[in-house]
Amino acid sequence: MPLILNNPLNSDRGKTIWGSDADKAAVKSDFQLLRNNFTNVPILLGEYDASPTNTEPAARWKYVDFLIKTAASLDISCVLWDNGLDHLDRANSVWRDTNSLSMITKSTTSTTNSLPDSTEDSSATTQSSSAYIFHQYGTTVTAQTLPFIFNGNTLSSISDSTGAILVSGTDYSVSGANIIFTATYLSKRLSSTTSPGVIATLTLKFSGGYSSPTIQIVQWKPPTLSSTSAVASSVSGSDLSIPITWGGLPTVAAVKALTKSGTYLVDDWTVYLGPIQQARAVS
Repeated sequence: MPLILNNPLNSDRGKTIWGSDADKAAVKSDFQLLRNNFTNVPILLGEYDASPTNTEPAARWKYVDFLIKTAASLDISCVLWDNGLDHLDRANSVWRDTNSLSMITKSTTSTTNSLPDSTEDSSATTQSSSAYIFHQYGTTVTAQTLPFIFNGNTLSSISDSTGAILVSGTDYSVSGANIIFTATYLSKRLSSTTSPGVIATLTLKFSGGYSSPTIQIVQWKPPTLSSTSAVASSVSGSDLSIPITWGGLPTVAAVKALTKSGTYLVDDWTVYLGPIQQARAVS
């Protein structure tokens, strides 16, 4: 009889930091303990997930890459969790995150996928992600440097949302573990007065692996509320509508929910997480 594990590795709600040595060691240790105790038994990981609707892309791709390759090295089969709100957009019949899907379906133990880098320290008070180029509304456009985890591969090409290929040496360059986008190229997309939002999506191809990560170019300014207070239904458990006008990415992974006394409104267990995740509730 096979050993079937259900829901041991679904991503924490709103968690947007992953990839430290400790994170990887925890996954590897859990999988290794299972395999050591069931040496001749087929093991099926029945559910795992890092949803593209509420996790930061670079951390998600690092998690997927490591989990799939670790499971493969220990002969553990995996089934991706999806309830219609995560990977598969059932209304439009499209996958929300084709990069994760490609790594899941094609990667083996020896696959070396190239990945954008991101904050890995769960105690950090700010975070960065190479899955985005952020430019602040009202400021001068300058060159942007994004750290990448090449894993021995080289960058083959970068294309934009229209399919146009960026020119190496003119639009971008590679220096060590960094991809540098020139001010000249970014000025074609951005200016100090460009309306906030996702301006373009770049797709990167590498010499090896199955990862084709994307970089979204985002013009941002602080979001605003159309009123200083929001009114919720008096029915317990109903939604609270927050009248927000987006100033960049039209979504949030989670919001900080505190009572007037400062206690956590929803998940008090998040007190054990880092400062970016404490008191957070799903949007």
